[in-house]
Amino acid sequence: MRFIKGIAAAALIAAIVPNSASAATYFDYTTNVGGDFGNPDPTTKSSPFTDTYDFVTSFARSATVEILSNMSTPTAFKENVNFIFNGVKLDATVIPATETGQFERRYLANFRLPAGAHQILVRGSAGVDGQYTGTLSLAGVPEPTTWALMILGMGAIGGAMRRRAAKTTVAFA
Repeated sequence: MRFIKGIAAAALIAAIVPNSASAATYFDYTTNVGGDFGNPDPTTKSSPFTDTYDFVTSFARSATVEILSNMSTPTAFKENVNFIFNGVKLDATVIPATETGQFERRYLANFRLPAGAHQILVRGSAGVDGQYTGTLSLAGVPEPTTWALMILGMGAIGGAMRRRAAKTTVAFA
């Protein structure tokens, strides 16, 4: 009975704790700035491979993600990385393909992220020379109070300029 409880507890822990082995190996992330990620040899995993990259933001950010597949030695079309359709995601949002073929590109710009934990998921198949690299860029998103202060400041500048406008007359000779 204890043995079965032990197996059930281990299964529960495995289900709760995310598998981030690839994230630790291939993700160079700086909190609230972004970083580089990728897999230089996805063929070490069974096909189709699944890589996850976990990261945390302290406050709301605007994210831009670019993922490029390439080959160490361009030879044959079948030896590159092919991403699975709808298999490349930032949280639950699919990162759309902007280029397909021998070299694939996935790109998502200015995606609003709330503060907290996030994940990039990359699924695909890879040939012998296939690899991919990615870049995550995070930019600050102004809060509503910041927007209000900027608008108020612009209004004050506009009012001051209007008040100071000198009356000019144009004379033609």
